[in-house]
Order: sequence, then C-alpha cells, then structure tokens
Amino acid sequence: MPDDLKGISRCLSPGVNNFKFLEDELAQSHRIHSDLVDASSDADKFSTPIIDGMQTFTKKWLDTDSGHDSLSISQWISALPADSDNQMLQMDIEGAEYRNLLATDDSQLKKFRIIILELHRVAVGFTRPRVFHQVMRPLLQKLDKNFVCVHAHPNIALGMYPPKVLGTNVPRLLEVTFLRKDRFPHYFSHLSFASLPHPKDITNVPARAPIYLDSPWTTLPRSRASQARIIGDWIEFFRFHNRSDLLLAYTKFWLKQKLRKNSP
Repeated sequence: MPDDLKGISRCLSPGVNNFKFLEDELAQSHRIHSDLVDASSDADKFSTPIIDGMQTFTKKWLDTDSGHDSLSISQWISALPADSDNQMLQMDIEGAEYRNLLATDDSQLKKFRIIILELHRVAVGFTRPRVFHQVMRPLLQKLDKNFVCVHAHPNIALGMYPPKVLGTNVPRLLEVTFLRKDRFPHYFSHLSFASLPHPKDITNVPARAPIYLDSPWTTLPRSRASQARIIGDWIEFFRFHNRSDLLLAYTKFWLKQKLRKNSP
C-alpha cells in the first residue's frame, strides 16, 4: 500500500475467503473501518474475529446487479455518507473484478483514494484478442483516467505463462495497487519509479519458485534492494524444500540461461 492512509476512514473489501489480515491491520494501526463482503465466507469461520465497531461483514456476492444475494459497487457506495470521497477498495473476487469495475461509473470509482486489486486470468486477457479488446484494455483505460498504478506484483500461485505472441512472460495472477491522481505532485514528469520487486514484497506460496516482473513490465534496472529481495526469496525457497538436487537443477538452469544471453 502507498503511505497515504491518513484521512481514509473506510475500506470496502469484497472477496475475503475467511481471512482479513489487511483489514485487521487497518483497524488496529490506522483506525480505518472495513466493510467485508463475500458470499463464500462465514463470520464465525474467520481466522480472526470481527472487530466490533470497526468491521462489518455481509454474506453476499459482489455483482453488477443488486439482488437478495448480491451487491453492486454502486449500491455499496450509495449507502456511504455523502462526503465519503477518500475511501479504499480491496478487491479479490476471482475474475469478477472486470465486469464489476467496468460497470461502475467513473465518478463513483473516484471516491476511492486507493484501489488494491488482484487481476485474474491476466494471460488470457493479453493473448486473446477478443478478451483484450472487450475486457482487459477497457478496464485498464478506465482506471488510467483517474488512477496511477503504483505497485505491481505477480501472485505465484499459478505461475507465469510465456505466450510466443507477446515474447515475454505473463503472470496468470497479478496484484496491482492504484493511487488516485490528485494525490500526486502537480507535475507527473518529476515522479520517480520504484524498482521491482519492491523490497517489502513477499512470495505468497513458499513451496513455489519465486517469479518477478521483468521487461517490458518495467524498464528500470533492479536496485540493490530489489536484488536483495530476490536473493532472500530464493534462499527461503530452497530452505523450505531443503533439497540439494533442487538447488543443483536450478543452478544448471541459471547457468544455461546466462550462457544463452552471452552467446553471439
């Protein structure tokens, strides 16, 4: 998350899966109220109990049409106080993020200062022309009107996909954070860009080999802090498996890749 939480009073959080570590941190460290929505979750099965007065839970799906078992972003926002223009959105709803965000009016999305979003089926969105032109590009263009992507990190649960048509690896799951443009200095040209991975990034599945966004996702050379993060992730990966044959196999692979890059 960007260090810009002061003044945010509420986080709308669709997609919980009985875990709310982020929302607990927001409540305990920043006094930010969270409204959680997920029809697949149950309040009595949460890994941590609902914090009275700081968290609410509604057992509904987030969808474009409101019904007895669903709730739309528009309906959700309309129920907030009229002056609530500095909210936060945390969304992880297994692919339904596309239709929900596309169906939400720009003026309502602007009520969120920060949007934390997990994009699903990213490889499909970038490699199938129909999906790209009707879903992926319209969503990114919609967000680009009022937000800047300030962080991106591949979720390694499903790994990377190397489509020949793009000539680069594409993460199947991508975690992105957006900050509203009015939170930035007036001149965007003077902004600096962070090296990826961010030093505070962590791998979410210890058993799987780490993956990182590379060119063309970022054109900057990796900083020393980013390189240290990568080394630390690989150390934890090999420590988790504790297998010398795995270390040997990856060492051979890296050497082969290095020789290939250096060959004329």
